[in-house]
Amino acid sequence: MFLLKNLVSSISKVTQDLGNIVSITPVVNTGSSVNVNVSDINIANVSTTGLLSNVISTVTDTVSHTTTDLVSNVVGTVTGTVGSTNPIDTVTNIIGGVTGGITGNPLEVVTDIIGGVTGGVVGGTSPISPVIDVVQG
Repeated sequence: MFLLKNLVSSISKVTQDLGNIVSITPVVNTGSSVNVNVSDINIANVSTTGLLSNVISTVTDTVSHTTTDLVSNVVGTVTGTVGSTNPIDTVTNIIGGVTGGITGNPLEVVTDIIGGVTGGVVGGTSPISPVIDVVQG
C-alpha cells in the first residue's frame, strides 16, 4: 500500500508540474485589464527536458527504498526486534529461551539436557557415555 501511495504521489506531482508549465499568467502594464485566451498563447518554446527522467528517478528511488525497508521490517517483525540488532544474536537468544539457557552457548544447554536424559553428569562427561556403558554391560 505504501509503494502504491508513493507511486500515485509521484504521478500527481508530474501532472501538477505539467499543469504549471502550461498555465501562464501574463502581466501586461497597460493600466487596464487585458483578456487573454489560453489558445492565444504560444508555448512552443517550453522545454520539458528532464521531466520524464525525474519521474523515473523518483519512482525508482521509491521502489528501491520501499522494498529494502519492507524486507528489513519483515525480518525485524518476525524476530521481534527493533532497530539494528544482529539477527544471529536474535536466533541465539531464541534458542537460549527455548532450551532454558539465560547466557552462554545454547549448545552447552542442549548437551546438558541430553546428559540429564541419558543419566550423564554435567561437565566434561560425554552425554552418550552412559548409553555406551549400558550397551557394553
